[in-house]
Amino acid sequence: MASGSFFRRRQGWDMDDFGDQSTDPASGEKEVQRDAQRQADRKEPGFPARVFALFTQPRAAFGRPRGPAFWIPPLILFIVTIVASSVLLADLNNQMVVEFVEDSTFMSDADKERALESMEVEPSVGRSILNGLFGAGFSVLVSIFLLGALYYAGVNFGLGATAGYFDIVGVLSLSSVALALREWITLPIKLAQQTLQIYTGPAALFEPGSSIPFIIAGFFDVFDLFNLFLITVGLSVVAKIRWQRTVIIVGVFWILWCGMRLIAKLSPLGALTS
Repeated sequence: MASGSFFRRRQGWDMDDFGDQSTDPASGEKEVQRDAQRQADRKEPGFPARVFALFTQPRAAFGRPRGPAFWIPPLILFIVTIVASSVLLADLNNQMVVEFVEDSTFMSDADKERALESMEVEPSVGRSILNGLFGAGFSVLVSIFLLGALYYAGVNFGLGATAGYFDIVGVLSLSSVALALREWITLPIKLAQQTLQIYTGPAALFEPGSSIPFIIAGFFDVFDLFNLFLITVGLSVVAKIRWQRTVIIVGVFWILWCGMRLIAKLSPLGALTS
């Protein structure tokens, strides 16, 4: 369905998709039947229409109907983006690992030599793609479904609302368009400048390293924040509650994630974490 038609139909969705709505007990059986017919007549909006709505009418982007097309296309797009980025940046990532090994203070000289020798063999293009697919791609897939389970528990049990598991997975998948957009913007810059240290947030104002100000600034990446905003809105739509409630769950998970990243960054292997 064209995006224009998709938005014109949004007026009839408000009572169903946007939370904390109540029904009039005097509406009568005919009104219930008409509403059921409107539900049956709806066609699921296409993926391009939903993506466009993310930047114009975020609530509309997560509206019903929500079938497999709600979560499968954006998930595939995100996986392909991450795998492509992993393959194209493989040399820069290897260079980062080499520098880490050479500067390591907790590895013996013999261990350093063995590690560096193992990285001298360059994998073929096909091997690089497979490594990216089963490495970065698989980790994205697991992360989406695992995070979906956490949000499902948070929304259904923590907030006492009702939302389907795959509706929540759909919210996470569609919201990942923000993260994919960051890759599309920064990937050419990283390749042109031959560096991984390209930032889209306040971290760009600090000297890259393991300082706490730099690490904390990295938590406020523009695209990460947009992703969190979309998740907050999407959860409020699929759970039919106000965003002021879903922001609590999103905020708690974000704080926990920032804490884990801070610990990882300050660890001996912190230079290898993204």
